[in-house]
Amino acid sequence: MDNPEFADVEWVINGGRYTFKKGQIKHFLSNRHKNGLDKVTYKIGKRIYFKIPSFDAWIEKQKGGRS
Repeated sequence: MDNPEFADVEWVINGGRYTFKKGQIKHFLSNRHKNGLDKVTYKIGKRIYFKIPSFDAWIEKQKGGRS
């Protein structure tokens, strides 16, 4: 599962593609309705999944004007 379309929280944390820690992801998810992350995540039952291409775009958007 090197380049999935959708991935769960554990894959985002442990997959090696991102450097986010578990606490950071939990913070992002707990504020997802305020920070726009709700548009790139799907909740099925108790599990949350990220749409990876949209998540990458969300990360880029967070950079703002910084490079």
